[in-house]
Amino acid sequence: MNKEFIPYEESLSLMRLGFDYEEYARYGERDGSVILCRKGMLCGGSFNSICTAPLFQQAFRFFRERYKIDIHTWEITECFKRYYLAEIIDDLSRTNLYNEDMSMTRFNSKEDAELACLKKLIEIVKQK
Repeated sequence: MNKEFIPYEESLSLMRLGFDYEEYARYGERDGSVILCRKGMLCGGSFNSICTAPLFQQAFRFFRERYKIDIHTWEITECFKRYYLAEIIDDLSRTNLYNEDMSMTRFNSKEDAELACLKKLIEIVKQK
């Protein structure tokens, strides 16, 4: 289930960009290490909440609704090997926003493709 939540560093970046959707989990500190505590669970000890831990789908919705930027991922199979491709699209101009040709980068899993897109989305919005 933890792979459904975006990583800690990207969660902090989203918080700085104004992410404010309903939370299902939070990142916090306990005994000097960062932990993920899902809503309704007791995290035990001295848990200091740091930031929301959004789901990937919430993060992508945030970028679609606030910044009009969307991602597309798709699966291809070549010689019995499965790859995933991804691109970041400006919904208003329908142009690919990834400086490099991300649509030619092959990812081993859909999750890897989505994480690469998320990192690039954060970078794009920070530059604007």
